[in-house]
Amino acid sequence: MNRGPQLIEKIVKSRVLFPMALIFSISAWALTPYNWIVALIYSIMTVFLWNFERHFSLFRTKSQLHLTFFVLFSTLTPTLHTNIAGSIIMLLVGISLYILYDSYQQRDAVLALHFIGIIAGIGALIDAKTTLFIFLIWFIAYQVQAIHFKGFVSSLLGIVLPIILWIAYLVVNNDIAQFYEFIGQYKYLYIPQILTYQWMNWTVLGSITFLVIIATVSILKNSHYDKIRTSTYINLTSITSLFLIIYIFIFSDRWTITIPLLYGISSLLVGHYFTKKKGRFIGISLVLIILLIAVMGTYKIIELK
Repeated sequence: MNRGPQLIEKIVKSRVLFPMALIFSISAWALTPYNWIVALIYSIMTVFLWNFERHFSLFRTKSQLHLTFFVLFSTLTPTLHTNIAGSIIMLLVGISLYILYDSYQQRDAVLALHFIGIIAGIGALIDAKTTLFIFLIWFIAYQVQAIHFKGFVSSLLGIVLPIILWIAYLVVNNDIAQFYEFIGQYKYLYIPQILTYQWMNWTVLGSITFLVIIATVSILKNSHYDKIRTSTYINLTSITSLFLIIYIFIFSDRWTITIPLLYGISSLLVGHYFTKKKGRFIGISLVLIILLIAVMGTYKIIELK
């Protein structure tokens, strides 16, 4: 009897895996310096990812595998536990994708795109380079047939609105110099930075890149097994993950801003991959990957201590 499919199915449907990963993650955060606001945002993101999968039915079987991956990923770079900007960007872009996916094939998604524009504008105020994400948002909006000329203009107005309100605040408080500093960031917006990652960061990024590529290839080969809507969502999740990986490679100075978002998006993609695949080798691979992430997370915690 071939127990391969049974092995992977037991792992995927296990109700123990996520609680164990969650306990490990909480312990890791407790042993490292962290900001309670960042911890709260990561907690919200975990709930958000659960609802994201549940609302769009990305997995055929009920699984918490993507949540397991996300909470384990969050232990790989403990220095991010104090980075408020990166955690906020993670949540903002996640919400934007949720709104976009929800507007799939809507006749009129002008209001949705306006809200997404506002979120992008807030992200731009946090970090100027995140304005590049708006091109990804427009591409996804085009793919889900949610953007037309009115929607495009509406998203632009949404982007500008937070910036105008911020400028008004600066004028009232006689602190317009901050605006000139903000504009100054755009001078070097498209200039790649010298890669200065530590070996652990390279290992983390390389491992996630490998998982994303494997999952993407599987999606391209087997997308016809999914519903058209699910296939569209997963393909766009794959494109988003690859975009973020390229972004991190090009702008190494924005590692702390972007890597939390990559953790969230790639966890959905990798979770979908393992819930679809069957076989003993896939089951063993899944166990080894989870153990590897846990070992790397433990190493970073010990290193900090």
